Amino acid sequence: MPDLNSLISENTAFQIIFNLFGGTALLMYGVDFMGDGLEKASGKIMKRILSVLTKNIFVAFFVGTILTMLVQSSTAITVMTVGFVNAGLMNLTQAVGIIYGTNIGTTITAQLMSLKLTHIALPVVAIGFFIMSFSRKDSTKNMGQSLMGFGLMFLGLKTLNASLPYIQDSETARQLFLQYGHNPFLGLFVGMIATMLIHSSAATVALTISLFSADLISFYAAVGLTLGDNIGTCVTAQLASLKANTAAKRTAWAHTLYNVIGVVIAIIVLKPFSGMIEWITFGILHEPKAFLVANTHTFFNIVSALVFLPITKYYVLFLEKIIPDRIDKKYEKGHLDRLLIETPIAALKAANEEVINAADVARNMLNDSLVSLIEDDDRKIISVLKNEEKLNIMQTEITQYLVEISRKVLDSEQSERIPALINTINNFERVGDHCEDITELSRSKIKRGIVFSEKGLNELKTLYQEVMNMMNECYMAYSKDDAELALQAAAREDVVDELTLKFKEKHIKRLEEGTCSVQAGVIFLDAITHLERIADHLHNICLILSDGRHNEDKD
Repeated sequence: MPDLNSLISENTAFQIIFNLFGGTALLMYGVDFMGDGLEKASGKIMKRILSVLTKNIFVAFFVGTILTMLVQSSTAITVMTVGFVNAGLMNLTQAVGIIYGTNIGTTITAQLMSLKLTHIALPVVAIGFFIMSFSRKDSTKNMGQSLMGFGLMFLGLKTLNASLPYIQDSETARQLFLQYGHNPFLGLFVGMIATMLIHSSAATVALTISLFSADLISFYAAVGLTLGDNIGTCVTAQLASLKANTAAKRTAWAHTLYNVIGVVIAIIVLKPFSGMIEWITFGILHEPKAFLVANTHTFFNIVSALVFLPITKYYVLFLEKIIPDRIDKKYEKGHLDRLLIETPIAALKAANEEVINAADVARNMLNDSLVSLIEDDDRKIISVLKNEEKLNIMQTEITQYLVEISRKVLDSEQSERIPALINTINNFERVGDHCEDITELSRSKIKRGIVFSEKGLNELKTLYQEVMNMMNECYMAYSKDDAELALQAAAREDVVDELTLKFKEKHIKRLEEGTCSVQAGVIFLDAITHLERIADHLHNICLILSDGRHNEDKD
């Protein structure tokens, strides 16, 4: 029969394990749940912020900081950044600036955990759940989700803390921490491996705060754990870049080397660095001991950013040197990167950019098809056929990409955006089909030696110019998201319809007078009919854009 002491020892061990693992799971889920709610709640803000990513390194730095503060996940923003670079929506310098900012923005979570808020965890979860369940507005539901996640995070922290008395009472556990809990290098290794395994810097920082607050590890060991956490969080970006292009790989390594270099320097000057944190915490901020770990996390990343910002140009050149260019077949696919799917606001932006690319392909096809018909240029026919194949592939890829996005949790605006984009790419693809049909007319005209009458040729040029103007305005309106220009382009459809009807009547008259051959007449009528139908599709695109912008402005 087992003795009482062994039973107590086993129960203590199980209690420690369950509290540690259960608390970590709750904390991680809470952080993810809160981040997801904040991301959806701040969707429009994120959309505006993403629109300034073409600015300089300092703007990118602030964007990274703000976005990470909003969604409370440096991993999500870093992976999104790798995806943007892989999709060609951002250059390496901008990406590096974003990375500097994400490392600072994520430290807000640690600062929150240092506050003594575990006692309000359950009431906050209850309030968040009530708001989520009974609110009718998406924005309010999202805020309720964020609040519930916030409460779950602190409930997880409370569960983690519940294991500390058991550790303190256990002679075996206490001796273990006394023996190894003062080694910063061991802390560095443990923090790095733990963060790599659980993909959550928040969980390892929370555990560090709890152990340090209970005097189970020294401040040096806590600093080591925190620094290891910064390296461990890089593994997600590295995994995301495995099948990406060179630029994305450089972005992932920019994140990794940035943290590794910073950690190596901090370890070399560990004593003065730790002393600085204690001086700032106790001497300047007058905060209690509980904030030492969070402040280590925050000031390490602030100092790293301040050191790297002035030398970013040389850092980028260094990355380009150690990771040379290679032929990237994936990059040829354009902006559609599946790394962005988990962040719908970013994925929709990527899809929109690819639709703009498709619009440019359709615009070139329209020009080339009409030149082939008017000037009997068979080289333009080959160009149109190549672009038609390309446009069909783009339509398929964009549609599949949008379908994948639609399976994620979206707000009402994002849900409406998906069918609008699908309808838009379908209309551009139909423009391409009509251009291909026009080249078939060109091929027949060239093969049979058919010549248009001077009047017929002038009419065809007039109609072509009107449709080409409509196409150019439609393209500019879509690429600039300009609803007024879209309406201006849409108004040209009435002009095209009038000209088509007028030129058909004139053509019939020429046939009756015998000034135009029947063979030339058939090709002429088919050509202007295709142009009129192209205008119809462009009109549809312009209305989709103007209606979408009108609804967004109303919201």
